[in-house]
Amino acid sequence: MPKPWTPDEEQTLRELTDAGLKIAQIAARMQRTVASIHNKQHGLDIGTKRNSQKNLPALDRAIFEGSGRVTSDQIPEWLEQLRPVALPAPDKPKRTVKAGAYTLVAGDFHFPCQSNASLAILLEVIETLRPQRLILNGDTVDLLAVSRYPKDQRYTWDLRQEVTEFHKFLHLAHGIGSAWGMDIVETEANHSGNGTASRWHRYLSDRVPVLYGHPKAEELLRYEAWFYPEWCPIRLADHVLIADELLVLHGDMVRKHAAYSARGHAEKWHSSVMHSHTHRMGSSLERIPAVGNRSEQVRRAYEIGCMCDLNPSYVSAPNWTNGFAIVSHSDDPGGYGVELVNVVNDRAVVAAIGKTIIAQPY
Repeated sequence: MPKPWTPDEEQTLRELTDAGLKIAQIAARMQRTVASIHNKQHGLDIGTKRNSQKNLPALDRAIFEGSGRVTSDQIPEWLEQLRPVALPAPDKPKRTVKAGAYTLVAGDFHFPCQSNASLAILLEVIETLRPQRLILNGDTVDLLAVSRYPKDQRYTWDLRQEVTEFHKFLHLAHGIGSAWGMDIVETEANHSGNGTASRWHRYLSDRVPVLYGHPKAEELLRYEAWFYPEWCPIRLADHVLIADELLVLHGDMVRKHAAYSARGHAEKWHSSVMHSHTHRMGSSLERIPAVGNRSEQVRRAYEIGCMCDLNPSYVSAPNWTNGFAIVSHSDDPGGYGVELVNVVNDRAVVAAIGKTIIAQPY
């Protein structure tokens, strides 16, 4: 139980406070705790209202009124605590800046079922960014005419239409990119390409297997010979590696939600991956902590949407997304960044160029 204060003690407290003694000094003289002194000062309304001139010691009052000069060693403790902290400007963090290049990755055009709005936006980005390379990430043509799946004869088309629409796009893309020598690469896929899973070679193997016995079969029947124009330096590849780390391929698995398939491809290939095939858009990044001699790593996975019509005749209300990817990269291993460009209602906001691109109807 705290000892009660007497009137004489209260008067002594007032006098010591007015004399400018610190709370610790007053507590020692009056043989009371610092908390007790502080609480009593507050109760008596003394030593607490520093914004009132009548309660300020002479020196503090001079400071309050702005009269007289006060040296730093005369500044009372309560005011010293209010002094702003003065720090010198910190050194600018050191860094190295390197020039990079761009690669655009777009897949699943499914000519002649392409999204013309998505094509228009892609071509505008090509013209603005002047990418080093354009990757057509598989299923460039649909090859419905040679598909083994049932067809609705009201909505069929032939190979001539597929080639015609594909070549129209190549004319535009190559016409723009030839100004700086843009490389155009297509990756193997389940619709297009020379792979054993492609519609083209499944059809030939099923329908005309005897032709494969001819010495010139590979030269005459390969996908490039039928679908690549001589005037365009496009080439076919199984995959493309960006910055020695990002594996770009068409893909071969589809999971339930966007980004799930991306994660699955990264786990399959034990690598950072960018794929198409799902017609969805998403990303998944996984940090792999440093252990022993292994440095910290980040495994990145991207599925980049599609460039085809979102309302095909063979499926109802698919969960697909129009879009493509912009990859900014340097020569350093792992030196790259990715922007997924989403096309919605014939428009896309492209951060890499700081613009909104709106496709006009054909």
